[in-house]
Amino acid sequence: MESTCDMAANGKVSTKAKASGDFASAYKMEVTSTTTGASQAELNRTNNVMVEAKWLGPCPAGMNAGAREMNGMVIDPSGMK
Repeated sequence: MESTCDMAANGKVSTKAKASGDFASAYKMEVTSTTTGASQAELNRTNNVMVEAKWLGPCPAGMNAGAREMNGMVIDPSGMK
């Protein structure tokens, strides 16, 4: 996928992503995002992110579907507003 967003004074952000895998048991996604034209020089940069995910089984008791455990912390987007 590719996208471009004009963030006004925060610059133009161009993103390219590639995903692969069977998407049922595992997937890998590589994302490159480049910001140009931002009024704050430190915002003008390229970021690369790689995500690798795999199915580990049903959610543990008390954990909602869609929640993630990262470095011992549970991040639950269902509770975010």
